[in-house]
Amino acid sequence: MFIVTLIISGIVAVIVGRFVLNTENNMINKQASLM
Repeated sequence: MFIVTLIISGIVAVIVGRFVLNTENNMINKQASLM
């Protein structure tokens, strides 16, 4: 059971990490297009 929780938390961390990276890249692209 503990291993399953670790796997699920790892998948969630990867999804959240990619989402944060995508939002940061979008912000940088918008700032670059404004300048």
